[in-house]
Amino acid sequence: MPRCSLSLILFAAFSYAFSTALPEDWPAAQRPLFTSDDASCLTSYSNRYDMVRGRNLVPIVTSDSINWTWEQPAISPLNYTAGEQWEFDGVSSDGTQAFILGLYRDPNYSFSGTGNLRVHAEFVFDDGSRYAVVDYAEEATVTTCPGVGTHGVWRGPGFVYSFDVTEDMSRARWTMESSEVNASVVMKSHSRPRYPDNTMWHENTHGSVAVVPHFFWAEPIPTAEVEVRVAVRNKGYSWTGVGGHERLWAAFNWRTCLRNLKIVRLQAGPFSLSLWEFGSSRIPNMTFSSVAMFENGEKVFGVAGTSHGDPAAEVEEVKEGGESFRVAETIRW
Repeated sequence: MPRCSLSLILFAAFSYAFSTALPEDWPAAQRPLFTSDDASCLTSYSNRYDMVRGRNLVPIVTSDSINWTWEQPAISPLNYTAGEQWEFDGVSSDGTQAFILGLYRDPNYSFSGTGNLRVHAEFVFDDGSRYAVVDYAEEATVTTCPGVGTHGVWRGPGFVYSFDVTEDMSRARWTMESSEVNASVVMKSHSRPRYPDNTMWHENTHGSVAVVPHFFWAEPIPTAEVEVRVAVRNKGYSWTGVGGHERLWAAFNWRTCLRNLKIVRLQAGPFSLSLWEFGSSRIPNMTFSSVAMFENGEKVFGVAGTSHGDPAAEVEEVKEGGESFRVAETIRW
């Protein structure tokens, strides 16, 4: 695993308390998605050992397409090297509590017999305690229905993880049920889905999802209000704060593709910000950086580019939306 300055994105600044309450009936409003009789839904199913055997190339999403939504699998079927992740994270408004959840379709640890469907969940609580678990599911199902959104389930002996993301990616929810933990997290976006080059997502716009060689990223929810309810061994916690949701996938494991990874999320008054920085392990000193700031949910600033030195001092190519230009001056985040 590369050196990642994740730290559960503990850099979260709040100059006000969230005033917009999450609708109490939202989970009912977004009806559960199942592999039902609806022929318009698209379902991807895999069990823990599903993969193409031998040295085989497999389809992998390397550029956005009108036929692919961000919550659908980007790699299907899997081979021995390519993997992907659905990631959710959040930090409380006072910085004392946090969570991160990763749902994987990833064969890179399958040699140990654990299979391809890994889940990593981690919580930090305001009493100083911490809970972390890695589970290996028997099966995973991801179903996308037009006009509704995407529902994913990772299921194994004694545990179930699930997530729902609305079609416009403005809201998300994930749950965890096991013998030790019951958790429910709801996210309401304070931003807009964005591509790495800061093109904003909508139905008729498509952008690049590549960041460094062999590694790809899309950000369905750059910043969001999160509402967390979790019980660990019968002790309950609840809090609100800031968080986000990511899609990450790669042709090879993270160590092969990434030298490092830096992430910042920030919420301050009507402003929110998401910053990601990917260091390539394939090309020395290559770094892709992308930052966007939003005001009341609309982008007011965004810059992205690739550097081959200090990314804060030299960005060789900057992309603002679909346009590219070169800069010589220092770029300050």
